[in-house]
Amino acid sequence: MPGPAVPPGGGRHPAGRAGRFPSARLRALAAPVGALAAGAGALGWVGAVDPGVPGRYPVCPLFHTTGLLCPGCGGLRSVHALAHGDPAAAFGTNALVVLAAAAAAVVWGAWTVRALRAAPGLVRAPGPVRAPGPTRAARSAPTGCTARGADSAGSADPADPRAPAARERTGRTGRTGRTGRTGHTGRAVRGRLPWWVAGALVTAFTVVRNLPFGGGLAP
Repeated sequence: MPGPAVPPGGGRHPAGRAGRFPSARLRALAAPVGALAAGAGALGWVGAVDPGVPGRYPVCPLFHTTGLLCPGCGGLRSVHALAHGDPAAAFGTNALVVLAAAAAAVVWGAWTVRALRAAPGLVRAPGPVRAPGPTRAARSAPTGCTARGADSAGSADPADPRAPAARERTGRTGRTGRTGRTGHTGRAVRGRLPWWVAGALVTAFTVVRNLPFGGGLAP
């Protein structure tokens, strides 16, 4: 007499591993929480040790030698004001530090959410099944081969159930061949765009705060 049917996974339901979920989440949150603790410690130190008192922190070498303000001049006083809950004073001392703190908070939140989603052992609903894409040989085939493949797919018997799939695969291969390099370049540009924007913002902030009409950005 056959025994009872064994469910998939060797008789162990994913819910049986629920006890390991908290530890997986804790391991995933180790790096974000560590970064948050380091930032909070630095904020607490600057908040406790007033940078407005001379001699407590080193002076800016650029300002000391040339009299020009670097993008970080007034940054410690801005952090001190943020630690004491005065964002207006922090913005007036160094607006770039306030913007950087807001951007860091957004990046930290996205980092934490991504770490939680990537934690091992979490049960996720199965996603939609996708049809397999073209092979590497098909993607690297010359245009003439793609055209001949399209002609052969177009002349196939319409009653053949494989004909629509062949035509779709051939069209997808042709589009990939034409736009593969363009798509790679676009992804590279989008990945570097935030750094270019940040560099341009820091440069503009540094130049304007050293001009006569940029006194509002000086500490």
